[in-house]
Amino acid sequence: MFDWARSDPWQTDVPFTSLDNYVTTMAAHGNSYPVLPVWNSTWAIGADTYRNEALLYNNVRSGWDLVYQYDYAATDAQQKNGWIGSWAPIVETFQSPYINTNQMGALGAQISGSDSNGVWGSWGLLSPSNSYVRTDNVGFQLVFLDPNYAFVVNS
Repeated sequence: MFDWARSDPWQTDVPFTSLDNYVTTMAAHGNSYPVLPVWNSTWAIGADTYRNEALLYNNVRSGWDLVYQYDYAATDAQQKNGWIGSWAPIVETFQSPYINTNQMGALGAQISGSDSNGVWGSWGLLSPSNSYVRTDNVGFQLVFLDPNYAFVVNS
């Protein structure tokens, strides 16, 4: 878990072996992929206070489990102006080169936002205005891209 709002941004280190209740399988383009459903959110919880949360979908009990939460001070202007980081989905490319990785990506990505009055809209698939694919030339090749809500890469 990486939280841009913190001075110590790396927050959790969970072994894949402890995610059995959360991993499921989805089909895309004729292949089955292991999927870890994640719900990542940030919203105002008070005057100049925001909350970041991450939840994982528990397939055993059919519900979302809170796995991370952080409250922090920020103004609306700080939250809405300037570079806000990458909100996901993303494949980070901090080393070079990547070779022989398993296929990875995102399936069914959705986004919701609030208006200037704080009223939240409906969930919807990503659009060209809030998503893109950047090529860093470090070994990943696109396997498929379904604009703008699903992609898989490998190396």
